[in-house]
Amino acid sequence: MSPLTLSYFTSWAFFDVQFGKDKETMGTCLQDIGSDLDIPFDYLEIIKLMQESRMGIYERKGFNGTSVYLSELFSNKEYKCLVPVGYRGRENELWYVRILPTPFKKSNESLVFTTPYVLISHDKSHWIDFLERSIVKTGIISPILAFETFMKYGLNENYWNKFIFQAYYNSVANAIFLEGSPDVPESLPHSGKYTRRWV
Repeated sequence: MSPLTLSYFTSWAFFDVQFGKDKETMGTCLQDIGSDLDIPFDYLEIIKLMQESRMGIYERKGFNGTSVYLSELFSNKEYKCLVPVGYRGRENELWYVRILPTPFKKSNESLVFTTPYVLISHDKSHWIDFLERSIVKTGIISPILAFETFMKYGLNENYWNKFIFQAYYNSVANAIFLEGSPDVPESLPHSGKYTRRWV
């Protein structure tokens, strides 16, 4: 089975892949023509939330009842989340996931929309260093805008897809484990340049 889960691939294909001179996505097109197609307002609101969402790297800070507490690296935004697949994780674990706010502001809980990708081989400081050296490559002056652009679109269309494929290490029913850094090919198990084994 591909490590690109259905929840990850579908959200990427509809809401992150840009095309045309205006860099549209399927999501922005649906927003533009939704009323002409008689798409109900509730559905358009959910499409809007999906379009505005992106993947991010989060530190797992805690767990209480049905909620997992996540803190995003670099932005330091904190989220109280439901994780439908049931993965709870461990303290300080790093997750690569897409988080959605609750539609219509009916709750203060967000939703981890994708199956968690757990980053197993490097600590928080390593990933912050990775983000800092990567966002410069976007050419965007504002650090926050550069960060958000990088996390949503990567440095090219298949940047994050390639990372998931090449970093795949193992999986369980409700989580996928990734090893290595996107910009260090020799750290990725399936890059063809892998030189070590994580323990």
